[in-house]
Amino acid sequence: MSTEENKAIVRHLFEDGLNKRNVETMAECYPPGEHIEGLKFASRLFAAFPDYHIAIEDLIAEGDKVVVHWRAQGTHKGVWLGLAPTGKTFNIMGVDIEHLANGKIIAEDGAYEEGVMLRQLGVELPGD
Repeated sequence: MSTEENKAIVRHLFEDGLNKRNVETMAECYPPGEHIEGLKFASRLFAAFPDYHIAIEDLIAEGDKVVVHWRAQGTHKGVWLGLAPTGKTFNIMGVDIEHLANGKIIAEDGAYEEGVMLRQLGVELPGD
């Protein structure tokens, strides 16, 4: 697949899956039966942050990889990582590297500002 086709798959995952809270659409982006834990994580994310939104800041592709630099925000209205709802909002950035083959995402690596997110939700972390 071309780099533009790979970028379109990743954009579909973010815009039509994550932003529309559609786990079925997200599952379409992976081989059948794959990435089950990631889809469960997304379901918990949507329950904790019903207004969750992710914006693609940069989308860069080379070969079978697509790098996504993103910004996400949401309001904490459900339990997240054992933390009771605070009603506070978060606004963080992250980067994912999506590895694709045959039109599907076969592996992912990434990082996001988890500590920043937790602080914005009112959690005191060691060293604060």
